Amino acid sequence: MRAFITVLAFAALVAFAGLTDAAPNTGIVANALQAAAKAKGKREKKHHGVHGVVVDIEKDKDKDKGAITILVHHHKKGEKGKGEEEKRTFRVDEATKFFKLVVEKGQKPDREPAFFQDVHKGEHVVIDAEKGEKSEAKVVEIVLRKGKTK
Repeated sequence: MRAFITVLAFAALVAFAGLTDAAPNTGIVANALQAAAKAKGKREKKHHGVHGVVVDIEKDKDKDKGAITILVHHHKKGEKGKGEEEKRTFRVDEATKFFKLVVEKGQKPDREPAFFQDVHKGEHVVIDAEKGEKSEAKVVEIVLRKGKTK
């Protein structure tokens, strides 16, 4: 009975939204669909962080603060060649967490704790940063291929 009432209420909501001049995926219908997706436990798209190669490290003296500059490659789907390159700098503070991802082909990566001093030039990193213009790193993952660990 409860499921029938829920379906009936949703159908009434959709019918009411159809009578309004709202554009598709906006207003009441979009909010209802988002709420239904959250209720089912579906997550929004996950941000995968910024991937790149470390080109510069600036560490503040006597502190675990500083900056990491990485070279990011941008490729469009189906595009061949080197693509565009961009240098991005991320601030690091005491709240930033560091991990080493030891990757072996065909295996799930091993995630080990690390420190700011473990980051070196030429290493591949994945940085999860604050959204927006602030470039403060929340998590830095050092990607190490099996046999190339330092």
